[in-house]
Amino acid sequence: MEFYNGNVWKSVILSPAGSSETHPASSCREIANKYKSDMKSGPYWLKPSEQGPTFKAYCNANESWTLVMKIDGNKQTFRYGSALWSNKEPLNEDSLSMNDVEAKFASYWTVPFTELRLGMKNKGTTRWITVSYAALSLYSLIADGQYRQTYLGKSKWSSLLSHTSMQANCNREGLNVKGNKYASTHAVARIGLIANQENDCHTPDTFLGFGTSRPPAANTAGNYQYNVGSQANVKVIGYIMVR
Repeated sequence: MEFYNGNVWKSVILSPAGSSETHPASSCREIANKYKSDMKSGPYWLKPSEQGPTFKAYCNANESWTLVMKIDGNKQTFRYGSALWSNKEPLNEDSLSMNDVEAKFASYWTVPFTELRLGMKNKGTTRWITVSYAALSLYSLIADGQYRQTYLGKSKWSSLLSHTSMQANCNREGLNVKGNKYASTHAVARIGLIANQENDCHTPDTFLGFGTSRPPAANTAGNYQYNVGSQANVKVIGYIMVR
């Protein structure tokens, strides 16, 4: 619908998509395309499929990103073995902002995407990388526990932090990342990269990523390296978004 304001014709959107539970959008991209420069980052109503649920999601203005998860590396909520990676249960679903409150949203198992946006906030600064990967949802890539490879390279992953501590070998990256001889004492990551001192991927001692674990680190998002007699352990707030 358009009206003339005395100078130019203006478009008016009636009941804009995403504005209410009865007028959901199919994606944050649809909202960005309709609102254009008037879109504000914040919560919107989404319904990605006719058969799926209607829910609120945080949309990043003008870039079409949908927030899926927030992880506090100081807490064990999203450790590698947590059931939150393999179920469809939300956590703190009203925390629809880029704050530090851990959360998991319905977008984890409902929103299809072709790109992942991963962010690490450390000492007040958030650094981001983008991973090209198409899926029906992030849940569909992670819940079955199967390893899925990405091809960013160690330097790209390392750009998530101003400084990283990484061993030289293995450098296995992707989703559901673990060593060849998986054990609870080895480094693992739901999303990220693992490395090893030995020239193999049997017993990795280093991780950089999200949904991580390697005793005694107690670090579920960030960077950890273990060497005999020394450790490096950086815990961050991790953000996972899709579009």
